[in-house]
Amino acid sequence: MTTVLLPGEDAYERCLASLFHPVAAASAPERILQPAGAAELGPLLRQAAGEGRAVHVCSGGCSALCSGSGGWMLDLRPGFRGLRMLEGREGRPQQVRVEAGVSMGELVRALAIHGRTVPQGLSGAPGMGYVLSGGIGPLGRRHGLAIAAVRQIELVRGDGQAQTLAAGDAEAWALTGAAPFLAVVTALTLETVPRQPLRCWRALVPDALLGPLHRLAAGLPRDLCVNWQLEPGRIYLHVLAGDSGSDLDRFRAALLAGPRGRLLWEETVTVAGQEQLPPFRWPRQDRGESGHGPAPRRSRPQQAVIGLLERADQSLSGSEERCAELLRSLIAQRPHPACQIASQQMGGAMAEPAADSRAFPHHRSGWKPWITAVWERGDAEGEARAHYWLDGCWDALAPHFGGVHLAQHRPDSPRHGEELERAFGPCLPELHRMKTSWDPHGVLPPLV
Repeated sequence: MTTVLLPGEDAYERCLASLFHPVAAASAPERILQPAGAAELGPLLRQAAGEGRAVHVCSGGCSALCSGSGGWMLDLRPGFRGLRMLEGREGRPQQVRVEAGVSMGELVRALAIHGRTVPQGLSGAPGMGYVLSGGIGPLGRRHGLAIAAVRQIELVRGDGQAQTLAAGDAEAWALTGAAPFLAVVTALTLETVPRQPLRCWRALVPDALLGPLHRLAAGLPRDLCVNWQLEPGRIYLHVLAGDSGSDLDRFRAALLAGPRGRLLWEETVTVAGQEQLPPFRWPRQDRGESGHGPAPRRSRPQQAVIGLLERADQSLSGSEERCAELLRSLIAQRPHPACQIASQQMGGAMAEPAADSRAFPHHRSGWKPWITAVWERGDAEGEARAHYWLDGCWDALAPHFGGVHLAQHRPDSPRHGEELERAFGPCLPELHRMKTSWDPHGVLPPLV
């Protein structure tokens, strides 16, 4: 039976406070619905359509779309906890069926027991939305995008109709990129890969190394993946490699060679699997973290995020120094000290498309930079400055990164339509036709 949480109840407050995304956590939905299983979703969606209510679906709580003021929040986390290994060749468990309330961190920890894994992002907090938005992660250069691991999708369309699609079915392509606009995905069946030991080099280096970093990264084998976060004057590096480490050692030596190659801090750890990796964040001693719990949901700093990708006609090759200088200039102009510019390396197996990747057309991008704009809740001027800075960064970087990755959403932005166009490209009209068919009453987020 569906649990209903209403404003003013302690459980309602706890549920919203548990959301990772601060804008979603600060929202005020009319009610929070926690269904016990997929059979309850169809009636709930039809009821929402009849009452003219918008529905926001929460799987992991990391997207601005997972809750919203005035509508209904559909929280899948309590009732969709199933996780079951499926037998593959020679009776070995090679696939996993995972329900939508399981986070990626929970999934990879459960798979580790069987010596298996799936490509995860830089955080284990997201739910299945991570996979369905493309699934860019450190193991992707070796194993491919997470959407390439999808074998079956169980869902309830916006009109309340339940459906199960195999990866090669005619309409499945739209779910690997545009799922939040079309359906509530209740479970995925994923192909797993062998769990492997990893080495992680974390370091702080001068920001003058950003150009050389991009040049060196372009020639790295698939076994290595470079991730960075930029602050004025320095870069935090988070580099992953197979446990042999020789390629990592050569990359480190090449990056630090020359007069600009100065180390501010470093550590190297070896782990048995990706579930044991250290977090992607600045070292605690440099960030002055207090170790206290999160701030109350209504007082957390707010944020907006956009992820960028290279289009097929773009490449950073030959313009690494110009792009690095631009990035240093942009971060120096940030309006709040928590604003960030970071990037994940792509390429390798991620450039090999899934069976039908129309809804994720920029899979051949070499990098995915993302920009996080931050402001204090209630500070209207600060919010305006943050969005102005974010949009300015986007426009400045567009000659290098003309695509958009919709892992995060800005549904209230006046440029949301432009984000959709740059994310989906020529398949957007076809997605509009599917939206009309699958969600005729517009219960789920609008595709405009």
